[in-house]
Amino acid sequence: MFQILKQILSYRYVYTICFVALGLYLWVNAPQQYIFEGPIYGTYYKVIVVAKKFSLNKANIQQAIQSKLNDIDAIFSTYSETSKLSQFNHFKSTQPIVVDPLLFDMILKSQVYFKAMNGAWDPSILPLSQRHQFQHGIDSNSVSDLAAIVGFNKFKIVLPNLVQKLTPDARLDFSSFIKGYAVDELIEYLQQQGITGAYVDIGGEIRTTGWKSKKRPWLIGIQSPTNDDAMDVLELNNMAIATSGNYLNYQMIDGQRVGHILDPRTLAPITHQMLSVSIISPKCIDADAFATGLFVMGPAEAEAWFSINKDVMGMMVYLENNDAIARYFNGFEAYLKKH
Repeated sequence: MFQILKQILSYRYVYTICFVALGLYLWVNAPQQYIFEGPIYGTYYKVIVVAKKFSLNKANIQQAIQSKLNDIDAIFSTYSETSKLSQFNHFKSTQPIVVDPLLFDMILKSQVYFKAMNGAWDPSILPLSQRHQFQHGIDSNSVSDLAAIVGFNKFKIVLPNLVQKLTPDARLDFSSFIKGYAVDELIEYLQQQGITGAYVDIGGEIRTTGWKSKKRPWLIGIQSPTNDDAMDVLELNNMAIATSGNYLNYQMIDGQRVGHILDPRTLAPITHQMLSVSIISPKCIDADAFATGLFVMGPAEAEAWFSINKDVMGMMVYLENNDAIARYFNGFEAYLKKH
């Protein structure tokens, strides 16, 4: 009788041990969210990483993220006098100059965007931004003087890593896509760390990879350009989104509200009825650049551009008849959360 009771107890403990072991296994392998955030580029960054418990060293990831963001800033900052871009901008000569390899790559990308956007996206706009006090330094050049130095055709690629200014005072600014580039760089780094999902947001430029948890998609809210409410919610996995508009960053100059996105073609503030443009793309750098260029175009020109470039997924929000808010979709609606 004693032996039978002993066997029953041993079986009971075996089952208990199995259940405990299974529970521990499921707990250890359950996805956990790691959050990293801080200030960068005059704005913020927020990174959410989904990975198994104890699979990441949080301090090391935080350090790597900050290091990568700082390295990008050391090349492209227009505020730091020691950045590679500032050194190039301060070079006042028409002699070809060797530039940093990454800076050269961005100049090559700029050629593509400038041509694709019919000049509505142009990184040579820095003097105009400075004149309207949106960038470090105030440029007092007249409009005629600006016409002589603003325009991407003022730069010529001579050889690999060798760029020539055709006018000494021409200057570049990659603010309209460098946050998107930084988002892409962080996503590519995180994908190498054995994660199951990640969300990267730098100043509203966002890209996701993998899943949020248990096959749940990442949900991205788009702020209305007329108030603080979320206008839409997107289900966005393994894609990027960028939104451009003048509703958050503007100056009051001589009683006029002037937005930070300026028209490089007219060398003037934007006066059309576009409120915002959002672009969805596999790469955040592309979404960032296209959103800016399409915003510059205005509703009519942008709609015509979309009709030709049907593969670019976007949404325009604009005023119709000066007061009614209207929207235009180009493949963008497929990502809207279904209620």
